[in-house]
Amino acid sequence: MFLFLRRVIVFTFLTLGVFFQLSAQVEVDSIRSLIPEARGTDKVDLLNTLASRLITISPMDVEKVTAEALDLAEQFDYSHGIIRAWVNNATLWSRQNDFVRAKEVFDKALKLALSSDDLQAQVLIKNGMGANYGKQGRYAESIEAYLQAVPLAKEINDLDLAASLFMNMGRTKELLSEFDEADSFYQQAMELYSELGDKFRMGQLYINLGVLEYKKQNLGRSVKYNSMALEIFDGLGDKAMTALSLQNLGFAYATTGQHQRALSHYARSYELRKQINDAFGMGKILLNRAKVFEEQGNQSESLKNARASMKIASDIDHKVLVRDVSLFLYNLFRKKQDHKEALEYYMVYAKTKDTLNIMANQSRVSELTARFDFDKLRDQNQLQLQQNEIKDLKIRQRNQLIRGLLFMFLLLIIIFYNQRKGMRYRLELSKKDQAIYKQEKELATKELEVQKEKLVSYANKVLLKDNILAEAEMELSQLKSGRVPSGRSLSELIDGLNASISEQDWLSFKLYFEATYPQFFEKLRDKCHEPSTSDQRLAAMIKIGLSNKEIAAAFNISPDSVVRAKHRLRQKLDFASPQEMEDFVISL
Repeated sequence: MFLFLRRVIVFTFLTLGVFFQLSAQVEVDSIRSLIPEARGTDKVDLLNTLASRLITISPMDVEKVTAEALDLAEQFDYSHGIIRAWVNNATLWSRQNDFVRAKEVFDKALKLALSSDDLQAQVLIKNGMGANYGKQGRYAESIEAYLQAVPLAKEINDLDLAASLFMNMGRTKELLSEFDEADSFYQQAMELYSELGDKFRMGQLYINLGVLEYKKQNLGRSVKYNSMALEIFDGLGDKAMTALSLQNLGFAYATTGQHQRALSHYARSYELRKQINDAFGMGKILLNRAKVFEEQGNQSESLKNARASMKIASDIDHKVLVRDVSLFLYNLFRKKQDHKEALEYYMVYAKTKDTLNIMANQSRVSELTARFDFDKLRDQNQLQLQQNEIKDLKIRQRNQLIRGLLFMFLLLIIIFYNQRKGMRYRLELSKKDQAIYKQEKELATKELEVQKEKLVSYANKVLLKDNILAEAEMELSQLKSGRVPSGRSLSELIDGLNASISEQDWLSFKLYFEATYPQFFEKLRDKCHEPSTSDQRLAAMIKIGLSNKEIAAAFNISPDSVVRAKHRLRQKLDFASPQEMEDFVISL
């Protein structure tokens, strides 16, 4: 159930993204029409506003627009315009995972904003820095940046921006599964939007709160929030957001077994999406309807809706929807013992899933590589600071030595002799310290390079999955032509494909896991002689802090099976209580 909830939540935000992209395009066209008639700093502001909107819908045009804005701003010596152009560029580079470049520009912009006492610019910069930290997974620094921006936004009486900051903090806390704190930030944003009378933003927040309650498995409150969102958007005449609220309510009713109410809400949502030509939303609702009919035992209606959803997903080439619909159809035909149809849909599911995984891993490689470069630059800066400190220390030591020598010369020759002896000792010690420091620096550099090679190797491993799919596809073609490849039946081919893909997934995960936690499996074998592959997988899941429900979702088993697996592992490790066993695994 938790995995199902999570998938619905993802689709909710995807739907929101499609809607806001359409709205943003309308706004962009409107801004473009105003620019030719604008003059002076007004034109700079319009160009910067256009660039900020293009970041989400046309990133390729951003640098061209900001370059024009910068040129004009410098001609008018307009510092606020210069800062906004820099912030737009930094935001674009952050989205492209170029975190080092983005941070440099944000820092430069903040320095100018502080020197010109531009509070509005300082808020924009802090907001951008918070997003930049968040993309790197540095959530504590992200929250800190947002918190620093909130009082500045209130000081300039920009309540809309302050509310947006609270929403960003709420989303960050939601990512960290700190749901109570996320709820608190969302509620603070709600108070500000209520004060502003911004009904649309209030409706958005009710949807966010509804999603939050999904994650907390509090479906009653989720229904309440989505009903409030529905009332607002229905009153505003916003068909897209009304359809989304109806879809969320339909899902909540389906989850609680109220099938007729779910189908009724899905039907209303489908009609609205059809009116606004939202193909993705229509495809998602058809899939949800298919799941409800399947739970009711109406396989003919379930199959009809699922195939209609697959057609839409294929027409718009939406890989996430194709993946989910093909998996549903695979399971549906497998229950009907129709192995041929099941295999065909499984092939579609596996190929789409791996395409998405490859895209995600490539993005992850790019992000981690950028983070690696960022850490490397930070280490270089720290090294430069240390070298400067050593240089200052040497200067101070030399001055002290000169004063000491003058003093000793005025006293006794023997004191002079002892001081010179001490000086030679300190110089030798300094040389040894420098040699040790150089060795440590070389070792750290080598370790960083090794980590990067492991990262690239992990990505290459994931890319090998296509070979497995290609072999399975060839065997399927032989089956269709009447030839039986290698004596294997359709059921055996499905089982083999499942096993191959699962093993590849485990090997890819294990490779990256061992790079992060070296000697983990060796230490586990020291305690438990020759642990099985299942034992190793379960121990790895415990090590990274997954709950029983999350482990069950990852292994496609029930939570009760996870509990029994933990009990068997505890017996092998010879621990008296489950907590002792988990503490031991986490400490490895």
